[in-house]
Amino acid sequence: MNRSSAFNKFPQLETENLILRETQTSDISAILEILTDEDVLKYHNVEIATNIKQIEFFN
Repeated sequence: MNRSSAFNKFPQLETENLILRETQTSDISAILEILTDEDVLKYHNVEIATNIKQIEFFN
């Protein structure tokens, strides 16, 4: 099974404390805040984002 057939529609998973869902356009400012935080990024192999264009691939 390839990835595209496994997720024709991104699933939404919910628990009592967490909701995992597909990213939306309204999430861009929150994602930018995360990807510009040096303390967060020191644990990940990504460069610090400097503008919204760099994170548009999330949506």
